[in-house]
Amino acid sequence: MPFFNAHKVSNNADDLDLTEGIGDQNIFSFLAAIFIGASVPLVCSSPTMMAIASILALIFITISPGTKILIKQLFKNLKSPLALMIVILFLSWAPSMIDSVDFEKSASVWVRTLFFIFIATVFFTFLKQSLALRKTALRSLIIFSLLSSSIGIIAIYTYSPLLSLYRIDGLDVLDTLKTLKYYGSVEGCITVLVICAGFYLGGVWRYLSLLKCILGILLIIEVDSDSGILALIVASIACSVIIFENKVSKERSSSKGIFLILIAAATIFFLLIAKLPDIPNLEYINNKTYDEVLNPSISVEYVDTHRQYIWAFALNLALDSPVIGHGIDVSNYLPKADIVVSQFNQAFIPGHPHSWFLELFLEVGVIGLLGLIAVLIFLLFIWLRISRSQLFISIAGISILFAFWSSSMINFSIWLSWWQGVFLIITAIAFSFVPTKSLLSR
Repeated sequence: MPFFNAHKVSNNADDLDLTEGIGDQNIFSFLAAIFIGASVPLVCSSPTMMAIASILALIFITISPGTKILIKQLFKNLKSPLALMIVILFLSWAPSMIDSVDFEKSASVWVRTLFFIFIATVFFTFLKQSLALRKTALRSLIIFSLLSSSIGIIAIYTYSPLLSLYRIDGLDVLDTLKTLKYYGSVEGCITVLVICAGFYLGGVWRYLSLLKCILGILLIIEVDSDSGILALIVASIACSVIIFENKVSKERSSSKGIFLILIAAATIFFLLIAKLPDIPNLEYINNKTYDEVLNPSISVEYVDTHRQYIWAFALNLALDSPVIGHGIDVSNYLPKADIVVSQFNQAFIPGHPHSWFLELFLEVGVIGLLGLIAVLIFLLFIWLRISRSQLFISIAGISILFAFWSSSMINFSIWLSWWQGVFLIITAIAFSFVPTKSLLSR
């Protein structure tokens, strides 16, 4: 199947799962699809705007025709193997939540994350009902991501108050490189998806998606987003491997290359972990400040000195409770974590461990960490299983999976609300194009 023959993805009635009564031509339905597509790119404005777009999407879904059909299908989706895996995942996190050093905080994050997954499932179920709505969501994704990238580039090179206006902060002069650095990670996660969307829709959307890709990559470079660059590189490699193996393997989908990438990435990460520096003796530090100079044990060309000690400190604490961890989202509340290192003017754990793997090992232990890894592998198998018949959408899904989790190795806390939303919403959009039998089969 030619890679750019994208329309082949959706011409099978089995793949569309069209349901009468949803109201393809209803204005509320289309508004809901528009806000679903716009929500992630609007993070460039602010995470609050993303939340507003998501809430508006939910409201319009609620008042759209065919709500009863939607609810019926939603309950059907909640019985799928993937839903069962997610239930098991949250059960694996429950011991660390119950035994947390801050039960209220851990419980609230546990419930909030489960709620976000439910909302993403609602978005997926809604879009799944209609090809017209799915296309509307893709068009919205392209338009708003292009808008965000364009405003970001204009603000960086010529007129920074434009970004302030986009953020609804008046016309203040901003340090655009610092302000937009976080958005570089988002660009890394959505770039391949936007290109796939453009070629799927065809016509002018192809050129708009390519323009957005150019501007997005330029923004990532300008704001010096290492996590954005990492996301884009890893996603591109993974997608290239899938395309190559799909062309070489004539009888069935091969996944050897993908798992070689995973093995290589895991090997590199564990080699870095094994070479982390020793944590200094902090037992007698009472003034919350450490004034000695800390030396790296790994070349700073690969990992900066402060991050080496963040990871080392997190690993050291994780080994104190390796089975169930210390509690969800509590890493910076643990003993000595708030001691400020004068050399960096930041704490040993400034908010979180800056790596989802170490953060989960520290907070939910081996049980919770393996639970998440199992879900991610299951997601990967779903994408790989459909890559032979649905190469185009498989590439979009795999790019999201690899980009987000590689980026999360070095950037935000995995419990950060808007960052979770980025992954869940764009995954929901991509999943809405997957044949139902691929999602429900065991």
